[in-house]
Amino acid sequence: GKSNLLIAIFDLISNITEFESGFFRYNQFLNLNSKEQVAEFEYEFVFGDDVVKYSYGKKDKVSIVFEVITINDMEVAHIDRRNSGAAKCRFNEAVESVEITDNVLLCKYLENRLNNDGSNELINCYFKFVDFVKSMLYFRSLGANNYIGLIPSEYGDLFERIIKIDNNDLTKFQNFLSNLGINYDLELIEQGNKSTIGVKFERGVVPLTDVASTGTSTLSLFYHWFTQIGKVKFLAIDEFDAFYHFELSYNIVKNLRDLVGVQVILTTHNTSLISNELL
Repeated sequence: GKSNLLIAIFDLISNITEFESGFFRYNQFLNLNSKEQVAEFEYEFVFGDDVVKYSYGKKDKVSIVFEVITINDMEVAHIDRRNSGAAKCRFNEAVESVEITDNVLLCKYLENRLNNDGSNELINCYFKFVDFVKSMLYFRSLGANNYIGLIPSEYGDLFERIIKIDNNDLTKFQNFLSNLGINYDLELIEQGNKSTIGVKFERGVVPLTDVASTGTSTLSLFYHWFTQIGKVKFLAIDEFDAFYHFELSYNIVKNLRDLVGVQVILTTHNTSLISNELL
């Protein structure tokens, strides 16, 4: 249930962004014991004194039946495809009716159409909502690097991406691992036709992929995303400590706890982490 809750929260990523949306996670979209034909979602975002509500219903991951956007209790946009393809928009005094084709989502239509020059408070609030959703990130590392949100899919394996992010300088990554008790002497090596991360031993240098434990691989994934935390406002990590011992899990939570301006959700089976001392 924990994973399903997080995946449900991140369903709106595909409605609003072109980022990775984890379509394969939504194959069984509706509860298989339910007679309901539409799954309904409602989100509420608070920005200072302003409240943006976004509601919608879907038959499956890609088939949206209706969308409603409300700002400070005023409905600013609405479409119900069960009745027609016409959307009602009201970001000023007039109510505008526009025809939207079936394959265009209301939120994406509004983002392309509205002029966010700062002169209209409703439009300004709407773009705060869009920017927040674009700063949401979910990831898990149980067997594979699965993620939703933040950035479009990238090519290359995990260690290739770390090399690119750190501009071929492995000092930060080595220090990160060292601070968590993994003391590797890292260097950049060529493997086939690509660059990867190697570990120095007395008998030579081997690719990190050859010697990394499951826990070290999971930590590497955490590092990859943590380097981009400045782009994130809402972070969810599923089963974040599945391959960590307690002390390592504790230190990871401390790192996340001390972030400023980021909401964090972690799922775990380790109830020892739920302590006043830590949280």
